[in-house]
Amino acid sequence: SSHYYDTDQQDLEVVYVQELMNIQKLCQDNGIKCVIASIPNCEYYQLDYAKDYSEFFKHFDYVEPSNLNPNDYARNNGHFNEVGHKKYADFLELVIKGFEK
Repeated sequence: SSHYYDTDQQDLEVVYVQELMNIQKLCQDNGIKCVIASIPNCEYYQLDYAKDYSEFFKHFDYVEPSNLNPNDYARNNGHFNEVGHKKYADFLELVIKGFEK
C-alpha cells in the first residue's frame, strides 16, 4: 500500500497515474489499442509484481510476465540480465501478436 512511500514518492505516483490515464484516453479517443506492460521489480532477490502495487495499478489494465525469477536479473542493480531481457522480449512479442488478431 502507499503508506510505504514518502510524500515525494506519493506525489510522483499521482503524476504517473495521471499521465498514463491521459495516454490511455488519447489512444481510446483515436481507436488505438493500448496496453501497459509491467516489469516486475527485483529487490533483495525477491520480485514485486504489479498486484503488489494495487493502489497504482488499479487504474489500468496491464499485462505482466509470469515466467521471470530473480535469476533473470543482474545482481545488485535490479535490471534484467541477458536471460531476463530475452524472456521479457518473448513476452512482449506474445502481447503484440495478441493485439494483431
